Amino acid sequence: EERHKRRSEELERAQSALVDGLVAKVKSAGVEVDSTIRYGHVAKTIADIAEQEGGSEIFIGRTGDGGISARVFGSVASTMAQIAPVPCTIVP
Repeated sequence: EERHKRRSEELERAQSALVDGLVAKVKSAGVEVDSTIRYGHVAKTIADIAEQEGGSEIFIGRTGDGGISARVFGSVASTMAQIAPVPCTIVP
C-alpha cells in the first residue's frame, strides 16, 4: 500500500515537472499530442500503450550504447524492434 502511494506520487511529480510543460509547448505549435506516464518495463509498456491507443507507428531514439551490457541484456530500442505491435522506427 505504501509503495503504491509512493509510486503514484512519483508519477504525479514527473507529470508536472517534465511532461506537462512539453505537452503545452507541442500543443502551442499546433500539434495534436497526448501523454501518458506509467511504471513498468519500458519496451513492454510502450508496446502495450501503442496497442491500447490504436497507434500506427512507434518512433524511439537510441543512445548508441553498444557495450557488453547492451549485447547481453538488450536495449529498449532492440526490444521494441522485436515486440512492437506496429512498425517501429529507431532514430540514432
